[in-house]
Amino acid sequence: MGETSPTQKLSSVILPKRYKRNCNGKFQRGKKGDKIMNRNALSATNPTFNQCSTIKSSAIIAAMVSVMLLGVSTNVGANSGYDAINAALRAIDTVPSAEALLKATEDAPQLLAATAQNQEADEYTRTRAVSLLSMFPTASTRSLLLSISRVDPAPAIRDMAIYTVARTFGAPGDEELVALLADAVFENNSANSRDNAVRGLRWIDHPNAEELLAKLKESNEEDLRQLAAYVDLKRERRMKDKQK
Repeated sequence: MGETSPTQKLSSVILPKRYKRNCNGKFQRGKKGDKIMNRNALSATNPTFNQCSTIKSSAIIAAMVSVMLLGVSTNVGANSGYDAINAALRAIDTVPSAEALLKATEDAPQLLAATAQNQEADEYTRTRAVSLLSMFPTASTRSLLLSISRVDPAPAIRDMAIYTVARTFGAPGDEELVALLADAVFENNSANSRDNAVRGLRWIDHPNAEELLAKLKESNEEDLRQLAAYVDLKRERRMKDKQK
């Protein structure tokens, strides 16, 4: 046998028992006195080990890269959609169409809903988000607007939700919508909230809306009587136009 080189001496150690890892990652037990070679020495002397190590390393790297790329693409898409919606909400004196919002991002309804409920956003942005939800008149939109109109802590956001749900779902409308506006009229001490609810009655076709306006026109408050008369006239004209 030839002499052991200094490099081989450093890369091997005599141990009582011998364990080595096979290509499947399992340990195999050997006999006493067998040499355990370190990773570098084993790679140099065992092509099978080197090949398995390379395959595993490549697979791990590929998986890591895939996960990183997936995360980046998801974040970019979400951020770009949010930025597009935020820009539309922050705009002044412009009202984007539903088509324009969906063209900017297909998640427009979900992003509008999230912004409408985000109490950390400023009042102007939230109010715009509530208003623009009218462009997506689905059952989930109605449920969200009803919820906001009842429980949101910001009066301005509740007022906008009440008016928006009445205008969006007032045709044909139902008793629930009229009851919501009636509560806002009689149980809310804010004149702005009350007047906003009265204006919402203009868009509800249900006969209960007409009955409520008739009652409000007999109010002891002159301002409320005048507003109810004006809204009732607008509602009557709208209903006639629908019948043409």
